[in-house]
Amino acid sequence: MQRKPNNLRGRAGIALALACSLALTACGSASGGQSTQGSAQDAAAASASASASGSASQQQQQQQEEASTSPTTSEENMNMSTCTIRIANKTFEAQLESNPTAQSFAKLMPLDLTMEELNGNEKYHFFDQEFPSNPSPVGHVEAGDLMLYGKDCVVLFYKSFDTPYSYTRIGRITDVEGLEQAVGSGNVAVTFAG
Repeated sequence: MQRKPNNLRGRAGIALALACSLALTACGSASGGQSTQGSAQDAAAASASASASGSASQQQQQQQEEASTSPTTSEENMNMSTCTIRIANKTFEAQLESNPTAQSFAKLMPLDLTMEELNGNEKYHFFDQEFPSNPSPVGHVEAGDLMLYGKDCVVLFYKSFDTPYSYTRIGRITDVEGLEQAVGSGNVAVTFAG
């Protein structure tokens, strides 16, 4: 018996190869499409996330800047602390520094002190306690300056002058009109009130 060539087998092989090739192309194209679509979605999501995080970051930065530039109420109170100084029949308003010395001094108010005369330009009082101090050379004293000399001597200056001495600032009388006349030439009773 003679065998006939089996063209069917060859045709089936070609058809199978062609089908596989088409299937692979279709898979690659579908996979590529999904990948492109997925990449586009991922990029959009990343962009939205970056934008949202950028906005959140900008908001946080803005809040931090506002917090650092605008003091809180307690800081405002500390920075804007005032007291009254009564000498004879005249009352003066003083702006206190925002430092530990001024805060310790303010805690003692109201205070009735006898302040002694010195050098024709200042009145001073030694306390039985020490105050926190951070003295530095002031160079020039203005009338109305209230300062700490050393750790226990509060000085109220009623004349302006240059000085080589170091002081810790406590505060300053805002309007010194009549101060020199009020303190007079000798010791004087002074009342400090918050």
